[in-house]
Amino acid sequence: MDAEIADYSGMIGSLLGKVGEHVKGLSPQALNWLPLERGTNSVGALAAHMCGLVRWWVLQGLSGSSVGRDRDSEFTVAVNSNRYIEFWGRSVDLSVLICQTQMFVCDALKKLDSVALDDTCLVNSLGPHTKRWALIHTIDELSQHLGHMELTIQLWNENPEFRCV
Repeated sequence: MDAEIADYSGMIGSLLGKVGEHVKGLSPQALNWLPLERGTNSVGALAAHMCGLVRWWVLQGLSGSSVGRDRDSEFTVAVNSNRYIEFWGRSVDLSVLICQTQMFVCDALKKLDSVALDDTCLVNSLGPHTKRWALIHTIDELSQHLGHMELTIQLWNENPEFRCV
């Protein structure tokens, strides 16, 4: 694997690894908690969305093959007592979903040649972008949502009086 691609793979894998660690340490109640009744997302929904955006941008963006994303459903995820969620029409353990997403990224990027990073991909109405841009955008989105997740966890842990369960 080319050094640049290995860097992207490592960054995405590291960010998803942090998500996995956060999710592993929380109860279903904490995973489903909303800091505000409107305009915020639960940690479980953020984790599902992060897996969705990675699969969308990395898998569909790099290969052009449809992943069948249901973006809206990512934000309505509810983690049940067994830590399962409904993700794109199937029931899956949230921690397993995160691990599977890490593996998909690694496998997809192993197949990518560094010359192909300048190739154009079109995955939505944002218009055509290079595959390099899709990877950088993925890292940017993951970083933002990881910050949202960490702030939500901090509020959950430190301010039980704010819990709108």
